[in-house]
Amino acid sequence: QLSKVRGISTAADLIAFAEEWNTNATNGDYSKWVSEEGGKTIILTNDIDMTGVEWEPAAGFKSNGKIELTNVKMSYYNCNTFNNYTFDGQGYSIKNWTINIVKESVPAEGFMYGLFGVATSKSSFKNIHIDKSCTLNVDIKDAKGSVSIAPLLACANNVKIENCTSDLQIQSVKVETSLSPSPMVIVSGLVGYFKTNKEQRTRWIKNCTFGGKAENVTTSSVLTNSTPSVLAGVVGWVFGATKGASEALIENCVNNGSLKAQFLRVGGVIGTASQDAVIHNCVNNGTVELQSFEGCTITSCYVGGVIAYESCQVAESFPEMVDCVNNGTVVGYGDL
Repeated sequence: QLSKVRGISTAADLIAFAEEWNTNATNGDYSKWVSEEGGKTIILTNDIDMTGVEWEPAAGFKSNGKIELTNVKMSYYNCNTFNNYTFDGQGYSIKNWTINIVKESVPAEGFMYGLFGVATSKSSFKNIHIDKSCTLNVDIKDAKGSVSIAPLLACANNVKIENCTSDLQIQSVKVETSLSPSPMVIVSGLVGYFKTNKEQRTRWIKNCTFGGKAENVTTSSVLTNSTPSVLAGVVGWVFGATKGASEALIENCVNNGSLKAQFLRVGGVIGTASQDAVIHNCVNNGTVELQSFEGCTITSCYVGGVIAYESCQVAESFPEMVDCVNNGTVVGYGDL
């Protein structure tokens, strides 16, 4: 039932908001869901019970939409991108959200899933909690395009995200592909792919925490390190712009959860940090385990408490990690 008060207070409100955005984007009428002060801040005014809801992400694909995620870029086409607005959870929670993704195949155009699909510049997210009653199960038989799955936001380009938490229970993930090289696959407890460009550190992920659990997470035996599978607690992939532009800033983010997977990269806070990504004061207190599987070797698989892997594709553009701490348990196998 739609609420009669300002703000999003029911699942019906949330669905109506998503439908309005996916139909009209920034030209839509959001007066029912913005704060009392008006403006461009969409607010939650209650915990949202998602029991029985078949969710279609806000800011998802239009017809013929496409995403492409690689080591060096995030590209998206024909998407209802979320921009010029703030989504403020005001400390309320998304509860009882059962995410079951079962697909015979993902086309070359890719697949993304979360409360939001793609968010771009001048948008922000804050004070949102994904409750421990929320679960994720994924079974994709043949991925022919990029995959990014995260409960809050699948793909972020020049976005502010702060004071968000997730206790998502990732119960089972199985992604297979017939392609070699394989497409990029990202599964995260909060945010999927995060990129900044020419914003001078005015976009970031700050004060975000994962406290959930990931188990039974596997990927296809068709693997290449150039297009890896990534599992992380807070953010799957952080891409800082190349030299002369901005730096992606991840600050005061924490993993308190448990992540155990047969993925190429498993990180407590971040799966991969690349280019000029800057990581400050991030902490792992949880258990991060890379489990043995066919095709995984010391030169292709990586595990870390804070970050699993750092990469650089442009000369003199290196990730920077400052005052980060691992207090948790990190487990590899064999020589890992």
